[in-house]
Amino acid sequence: MLSNFTIFARIGGNVSIIGDRARIIGNSIFSGSTSETGLSVKGTNCQVAGNTLLGPLFIIGNSNLLFNNTSSSIQMASANNNSVLANNCWGLGIGLSNHSTCSYNVITGNKIVSTTRGSFGIILGSATFNTISKNLIKGMQYGIIQLGATAGSIGSLAPSVNNTFYLNNLIDNMLNNVAVTFTKNFWDNGTKGNYYDNYDGFDRNNDGVGDTPYTINSNNIDHYPLMSPFNIDDISFEFRDLINSAFGFMSSFEVISPQNKIYNLTYVSLNFTVPQSTKLVRYSLDGQENVTVFGNLTIADLANGAHNITIYADDPFGNTQSSEIIVFNKDVPEPFPIIPVLFASIVTIAVAAGLLFYHKRKTKTV
Repeated sequence: MLSNFTIFARIGGNVSIIGDRARIIGNSIFSGSTSETGLSVKGTNCQVAGNTLLGPLFIIGNSNLLFNNTSSSIQMASANNNSVLANNCWGLGIGLSNHSTCSYNVITGNKIVSTTRGSFGIILGSATFNTISKNLIKGMQYGIIQLGATAGSIGSLAPSVNNTFYLNNLIDNMLNNVAVTFTKNFWDNGTKGNYYDNYDGFDRNNDGVGDTPYTINSNNIDHYPLMSPFNIDDISFEFRDLINSAFGFMSSFEVISPQNKIYNLTYVSLNFTVPQSTKLVRYSLDGQENVTVFGNLTIADLANGAHNITIYADDPFGNTQSSEIIVFNKDVPEPFPIIPVLFASIVTIAVAAGLLFYHKRKTKTV
């Protein structure tokens, strides 16, 4: 796990993470140059969340989560069944390398925005059966573009086909909102399409959907273009559902110890399990201030009597979950008072010796 670090790396290049089930959470990566360092993650079932970098974020592998990162761009290669959610970047590339088809990825709730007229919002290389929805794509030259759509050949890349786009907002993209080839992709989900700021149709029945399709080319038609932008800022619960269903993360956690019983030990073990996606764990003992923990531990120096403890865990969305309040008792017998007894014994011996001495002296005098 790499969490909450500030990394000053060499100019250019990448910080590379290779391995399965890696967790890269809440880090800042800079090089102090305009040629900023990127982050490259290669593996399966990795979590990359809450990181800030001015360079690109590369993902290679399957079943990974990219959530709430800020980077110059996100680049996916040989990446399948990934969830790319709520990130901020200036461009997103899917399958741009040779022999690197990207399929069955969910790309949702991202803000792909440029204030300097970046070239492309989402660029498709070799991409198939991906679902791209509820993203903001703004301020580019081209909002969504497919390699080979404007000039030149796509070389050895397989064509992008059978991708589904819906509820995306395409706004203020200078040359074109969408530029794709004649390979077949889908631009609505059967009831709702995308918002294009250059759509000039009407909505005579006021259902929020244009009465006429938005035609990109003969093979790519949005049959249900939106009349107003979709609000992508109000889908946090959907993110949680997507993550839980895609990765099987627990929605709660379990406290193994302490339990509601009496402990006859001088210490109490704090043992718990938390969701894999947890960012921070804390506990509060007897209503005191929270204490941050990084794993199971032992609580010592507890007074005899009743105590209570609550454990808190923060998920990647910034939400805090809490356990039930666990009440337990500590009842350790007080140690045998060795020093007082020893002192009493010494006093008793001294008194007895004194009486014996007095008795002998009195007898001798008589």
